[in-house]
Amino acid sequence: MSTPPDEPTRPLPPDEPTRPLPPAEPVYEREVVPPPDPLLMDQLRALRTWVAVVGVIALAGLAVGIYTLVTKQDKDNNNHHAATSSEVNALSDRVDKLEADMQNTASKDDVKSVSDDVQSLSAKVDKGAKDQQARDSINKLDQNQQSTNQTLKDLDTRVKALENNQQSSPTPTPTSTP
Repeated sequence: MSTPPDEPTRPLPPDEPTRPLPPAEPVYEREVVPPPDPLLMDQLRALRTWVAVVGVIALAGLAVGIYTLVTKQDKDNNNHHAATSSEVNALSDRVDKLEADMQNTASKDDVKSVSDDVQSLSAKVDKGAKDQQARDSINKLDQNQQSTNQTLKDLDTRVKALENNQQSSPTPTPTSTP
């Protein structure tokens, strides 16, 4: 029988009946391992030893770093101690001395009046008073004014420094005991 050309999708009949294949035998490869080189084995042992030593040193360094960090934090926490009574008394004495020094100096009004006097004297001298004694007096007044101004500036600086020092290290105020 001939196949008509109009049946292109029809399955083809097998040529021979199919048979199961016999099980295949396992294939073994021959593994050849060369004997280890004694020099290479010795170098590997030495390398392992050095790696172990470096590991121990690294762990010791880590332990020292952690210990230092912990003890530094403890010290930082313990540094906030209160001032002793002798420190408070010494600071109080210094403040009292500075206050006494401030009372013995000229006030700002006194300095302003001296400055005004110096200016008026300078004006009089400029108008025509050629007297040497007047010039000397003006120079002395000017020097006195400058030294008074400098003393006031120094005292202001010292008082501000003490106030800043007092504020930066909070200490309990001393209580007076009868």
